[in-house]
Amino acid sequence: MDTLLYVLLAVVVLGFLMKLSVVPTVEVSFLKSRRGRHHHSSYPMRHRRAGLVADYHDAPLVLGNDTDRHGCLRSAGYSWDSVTQQCTQPWISHL
Repeated sequence: MDTLLYVLLAVVVLGFLMKLSVVPTVEVSFLKSRRGRHHHSSYPMRHRRAGLVADYHDAPLVLGNDTDRHGCLRSAGYSWDSVTQQCTQPWISHL
């Protein structure tokens, strides 16, 4: 019974600290699927399915192969720009 009391106290204190923004929080949603199982759905995963996340999420990183499917050199910060149809460094191309 003491363990349950300590767990409840910890939850209350942690909730209070989160409201004060002392403890950083991570937004994670748990959705219930059609079969009744819960599955995890985070921001990158939801938007990856919608096609809104950068190319580096599409392919796993393999040592010695740091180009994406368009031939852009990821280790140098290049990514595919679908508007200009070329590899660009986003922080430089908008200057």
